[in-house]
Amino acid sequence: DLIEARGGGVMFFPPGTFMVGSTGTASQGGIALPDKVHIRGSGIDTTTIKAIDPGATAMTGVVRTLSGGTSNGIRIEGLTVSGPDSATVDIPVIYVASTDTNLSLKDVRVTGGKNGAGNGGYGIRLDGAGVTNLTIEDCVVESNARDNIYVNGASKVRVFKTNITGAGRHGINVDGGSSYVTVVGCRVETSTTNNLIVQGESFAVDASSTAFLTSGEDNLRVRRGDVLIETRVSIDDCDIINSARDGISIASASKNRVTN
Repeated sequence: DLIEARGGGVMFFPPGTFMVGSTGTASQGGIALPDKVHIRGSGIDTTTIKAIDPGATAMTGVVRTLSGGTSNGIRIEGLTVSGPDSATVDIPVIYVASTDTNLSLKDVRVTGGKNGAGNGGYGIRLDGAGVTNLTIEDCVVESNARDNIYVNGASKVRVFKTNITGAGRHGINVDGGSSYVTVVGCRVETSTTNNLIVQGESFAVDASSTAFLTSGEDNLRVRRGDVLIETRVSIDDCDIINSARDGISIASASKNRVTN
């Protein structure tokens, strides 16, 4: 509240594990961030923000943007954010709401999202057409019960030099009409279903210099929408290895390009 009243600032977390609980209202999450707040830790696994099992009430984000408002210019850096050891309700780890812009995650480990009745155990969930201009860089997103990164309607999302591993469903799920998503220099592996899927009227997704390794179904899957056919997915200079089904599956979609 003090940082919000001052119009932004840095919230520094020293080495240690900081446990956060639910308020009892799912949409408030654990830590809710207003405009221009910078959360800075002392390093991945040196500083950890970890959720406490919230009991019967879902927690929409261990760390999240404000519900019902617009958050701009948030930065999360140098720490681990984790779901609880166990839970029976939906807990995404980092949740970005419907009208938030200009956010960045750098040197962050995101792990431990939990599925409840709604299968909402995402690592990073970017939720809504107003979510735009977000960067994920030098991060580790791993072992979340649903998708490690779920881009749902967002645009201008950049994922750089990030390890994305062990998703309960998809490594990266680009859905809900998302657009202009870039994946560069990453390693996406051991997803239960697809390492990268583009679907649900989404388009303009570029993956380059990225390793897609070991998937339960397809390493990369592109599906046309109900209306949109020209998905415009570009795959350049990527390693695509060890798929249980197809390395690349393109289903009735057009204007896609695979090179090198």
